[in-house]
Amino acid sequence: MRRLIETPRRQVLAAVSLLALLLVGSFGYDQWLRRAENLAHMDAPDAIAIFRHDVVRGGARLAVTLMALFGSAWLLIVQLERRQRADGRFRELLEAAPDAMVIVDPKGRIALINAQTESLFGYGRAELLGRPVEILMPERYRQPHGAHFTEYRANPRVRPMGQALELPGRRKDGSEFPVEISLSPLPNQDHILMSAAIRDVSRRKAVEAELVEARRTAEAASAAKSTFLAGMSHELRTPLNAVIGFAQMLELDCERLSPKQRDYVQYIITGGHHLLELVSQVLDLASIEAGRLKLTLGRVNVRKAVEEARQTMLPLAQNAGIALDLQAPAVLPAIRVDEMRLRQVLLNLVSNAIKYNRPGGTVSLTSIVRPGCVRLTVADTGTGIPPERQAEIFTPFQRLGAERRGVEGTGIGLALSRQLVEAMHGTIGFVSVPGSGSSFWVEFPCAEATVAAGADAADATKVALR
Repeated sequence: MRRLIETPRRQVLAAVSLLALLLVGSFGYDQWLRRAENLAHMDAPDAIAIFRHDVVRGGARLAVTLMALFGSAWLLIVQLERRQRADGRFRELLEAAPDAMVIVDPKGRIALINAQTESLFGYGRAELLGRPVEILMPERYRQPHGAHFTEYRANPRVRPMGQALELPGRRKDGSEFPVEISLSPLPNQDHILMSAAIRDVSRRKAVEAELVEARRTAEAASAAKSTFLAGMSHELRTPLNAVIGFAQMLELDCERLSPKQRDYVQYIITGGHHLLELVSQVLDLASIEAGRLKLTLGRVNVRKAVEEARQTMLPLAQNAGIALDLQAPAVLPAIRVDEMRLRQVLLNLVSNAIKYNRPGGTVSLTSIVRPGCVRLTVADTGTGIPPERQAEIFTPFQRLGAERRGVEGTGIGLALSRQLVEAMHGTIGFVSVPGSGSSFWVEFPCAEATVAAGADAADATKVALR
């Protein structure tokens, strides 16, 4: 008998069988009492026939009743086993979770935890089960949490990690640490449980704090560097202008100088202008980085700016044996830029195209109208830029090896041009093919939305400048 009722299934079957016997036994006893009184007044053959009929009918009823009872018992057993298997799988998943998992009942008490929770908070499982979930929080958060819990229970929903649920956790020893919490409702029969996944973010917070401090330090160093460069550039300009001025005075009095002395004076003037240009570019770059660049944005005639760049760069192109071409539409819309800075950008691009060209090469400056803006492109027929070095092209003081070829330059021009173009709400870019040349372009927004009536923006007029 003990073996029969060892398992839950056998226990249920035994209980149902006993209940069935009691019910059937009770029904048969009452039935026989009533039948005995009736049969006592009947003849023997009639009584025997009725008795046989009652036995057959009672047996059928007993069979149906037993089948129904055993069927119900079997369904109950299947449901219990399914419930046990589901509970086992849920507990396995809970234990396998990488985060601390806490299941809370509708009254705010801890119903289930995993091993990660024990490790994270320092409590044993028995110490937490049945306790209020606020035991895992610092005391200053426990009272407000009750209102938040009531609100969540009234409107349960999934809250992922990092959505305004970042607060300190409290270990058994009283120490606190930052955590992130995600919440999920778990429907369970007639009530809803709350599942909380808790993650320790102490390490991430420490890394973020280090990054913020490193960025603050780098910004302070950059600001100090820009301030130093700006101050030094101003200090260098004054003596340089004096040196250039005195050299130009000597050049005017060239009759009293020997040919060798005149060459020396020319070296002084050339070197002085080169150094002054470098100082000016460094000053501009430092001013931009320090946020002190002053721009006067207004309507600027593009064709006029291009013509001025042509006139300025033509002598340099002729001395280098480079053909300088201008391609521009007959009518161009005005653009909204700082006129002086636009000229500076164009001169930087054209100067680079001349310096880094091949002997007898060509430099073209093209202007076209695009939707809402004007694009100016400076193209050369030089050696181009290697693909692996193109990412460095706008890096300050980066000349990509040109210094080894004896080409004059500072490595600041393109970096400064990019800063100036972006400060004027424009864009700059380039395309370079090794062995064929490079094309640098800048785009600026139009000062007005429409091009002059009757003008075809795509109809370009080519003017050769040599």
